Amino acid sequence: MTNEELVRTLITAYGNGDLDTLLKHCCEDIHYSVQARPETAPYAIACNCKNDFIGALQQYGADWEFQRFELIDIIASGDKAACRCAIQSKHRKTGAVLSSQSALFLTIKDSMVTHIYEFHDTDAISALSG
Repeated sequence: MTNEELVRTLITAYGNGDLDTLLKHCCEDIHYSVQARPETAPYAIACNCKNDFIGALQQYGADWEFQRFELIDIIASGDKAACRCAIQSKHRKTGAVLSSQSALFLTIKDSMVTHIYEFHDTDAISALSG
């Protein structure tokens, strides 16, 4: 599987709520971060292991229900990939619907994701979180 195919598989899995597929392609010491000002949302996070990555995904899933998470664009070269995704989520507490896009930058080594840097419109997320 090429790195582009791997990223496409992971984005599809995440959008379908298939965390098992996502996690089996992440190394144990995965570096994951959501790049944002910490005061704009509780989702600005940096973690350095799979357990913390799982916790971050579970926190987001506890607050937001994914209605759509789809790949729009991808660029892959060597051990790096960048992609843009369309997101639609409904806040479980407020009922507010977020329609936005995110950018993800991934590093892949031996078919395992080692780094994910994620960028969102955290001001919009914060405003809709109540």
